[in-house]
Amino acid sequence: MQINKQMLLAGVALASGTLAFILIPSGDVNTPSSPLEHPTPEVVASAPPASREILVAARLIETGETLNEGDVTWTAWPQDFVPEGAFIRSDENRTNYVGAIVGSPMARGDAVTTMRLNGTKAAFLASSLPAGRRAVSIPLDVSGARSAGGFIRPLDRVDVIAAAPRGATGQSAQARILMRNIRVLAIGGTVAGGQDEGQRTAQADTATLDVTPAQAEILAQAVKTNGTDLSLALRSSADPSSPEPDQGAFHFVRSGVV
Repeated sequence: MQINKQMLLAGVALASGTLAFILIPSGDVNTPSSPLEHPTPEVVASAPPASREILVAARLIETGETLNEGDVTWTAWPQDFVPEGAFIRSDENRTNYVGAIVGSPMARGDAVTTMRLNGTKAAFLASSLPAGRRAVSIPLDVSGARSAGGFIRPLDRVDVIAAAPRGATGQSAQARILMRNIRVLAIGGTVAGGQDEGQRTAQADTATLDVTPAQAEILAQAVKTNGTDLSLALRSSADPSSPEPDQGAFHFVRSGVV
């Protein structure tokens, strides 16, 4: 009887061991899983964003300069961020930008756009005039005798002096300041910021001034009066830049007649 109990216990132990062997997975439980069982996710390289070549400034370009081919260059630009009005290389057309006047300053690398160009010097002058102002040109002598020795440049401020010659009845020659603190827009064909701005104005025979409509009438009258010379007196850069009040009409006297 005791032998049967021992045999029964041995059979139960054997069955338990067999069941445990079946349930335990083969291999060391502490061994990490094979890479083949958990493959690393494949990294897919994203394609670079599409780009287009556009025209950009190759140097600092100031307002009023004439744009030349050496002032600009082509560079890649993200296609989704190409500025409106940019010059795209596939659409290159030299006549669209070479010789145009820059209407707003551009730093090196800035995109050149149609909105930043005024097209011509005349367009630049018009855009640089405040509302209600007029651009009027007066004659100068090419020697610079009536323009401070030829050292007046665009954006300088001047006084306009009118000199009347000696009258036929013996009156002495007279001169007076016609208007004060007038901004110079251009000397000859040179506008503010142009590459030729640093040249002396000895070869310029006109000065274009920023004036009010009333002052424009006075200047036109003075220019058309025979024997009257207009001169420009250069003002100090330390003087206030705000225009001074109109000096009123300038009366020319000939043989006692106003």
